[in-house]
Amino acid sequence: MIRESQGKMVFQPLVFSFQMVELRASYVQKYDAVQAEYLPDRTLTPCVLTPKLSVVDEDGIATGDKTTEIVNVTWTVNGRFNGVNWVNGTDYVIDPTTHQLTIQANMDPGYMGKVSFYGEYLDERRGEVHKFRWERTMTCETYADYNVQIRMEQSKISLSPWKNRGTFGITAQLYNSDEPAPDADCVYLWTVWDGTAFRPIGQGHPDLWYVSGAQSKTLQVDQAYIQNELFCCSAYLKAATSKIRSATVRVRRWYGQYDDDLVWLSGKYIFPDTTNAEAEVQVTRRNGIIANPLQYFDIEILYNNGSGDWWQHVCHENRGMVPRSMFPVDATMQHRFGWILREKSALLPMLNGNKYFTINGRVAVGQFPTTPREE
Repeated sequence: MIRESQGKMVFQPLVFSFQMVELRASYVQKYDAVQAEYLPDRTLTPCVLTPKLSVVDEDGIATGDKTTEIVNVTWTVNGRFNGVNWVNGTDYVIDPTTHQLTIQANMDPGYMGKVSFYGEYLDERRGEVHKFRWERTMTCETYADYNVQIRMEQSKISLSPWKNRGTFGITAQLYNSDEPAPDADCVYLWTVWDGTAFRPIGQGHPDLWYVSGAQSKTLQVDQAYIQNELFCCSAYLKAATSKIRSATVRVRRWYGQYDDDLVWLSGKYIFPDTTNAEAEVQVTRRNGIIANPLQYFDIEILYNNGSGDWWQHVCHENRGMVPRSMFPVDATMQHRFGWILREKSALLPMLNGNKYFTINGRVAVGQFPTTPREE
């Protein structure tokens, strides 16, 4: 007779990691009573809940993602929209393979919904059934909010010196959703950048460009005094003072494209009877030669008689002349005219130290080259 002794397989307990992954829209909603909108709107962005089960087996047999091996899965979904309970297949769907729940219906404001998950996993090595549960409350809160926006006609305005607009307006508009807010319901305030921060218009500076409208939606300014200014309009609805909206606009003097050249009027070729040399600086735009360039440019004409690199100042005009006495001393030398052309600024206040220079109580202004003089 054979006598026997039995053995038994011993497996280490599994280590589980179970979580519910929330994708896209949240299970918490808000309802904007002003706009009659859900945030988020699950009809546009559904709420997706996906269970994830990971197993670590110290024996190396069952390790890995076991989500699809969960059995006896039950989703309990309790929600309501327009007084009607959610329906499976219409308001929410369940994927039988991944066990993913997709909720594509909104919740009635004030209703307390609930969603819960139950599933089991069988550890065949040890013959054990492991159970997993998860639940979450679903809510929708009502709130009244204003969708306030501010819009500027332009974010950058280039002022051509060739086309003086004089006094013109810069307009900002406050909107509640997509509708312009009535002026009587709004508060507007314009400020200007002073290099370190935005300050109220006229505070510590003459702001000669300012005409009117610092506390209205349209700021009136004078082009003649604007070189490069950054304006900010801050606005809010009187019914929602905490919702301040701001927009900025850069306004600058801009010359655009132009070409400059020097034309010899006389003396380019020296003859015995040549008494002087004369040249003119011309500035050309696409529509022709500028008739009065000194109105827009600081122009300096220089002369070199060919004896070296030294240039002699002739005039601050667009036309300059030198006499025969300044000509080259012999025929091997070539004489030259040179010119420096710099754009003029807008009318800017003049400073006496750190104070504004005044004449008869009015701030004195001037136009100055906007770039340094190059030798």
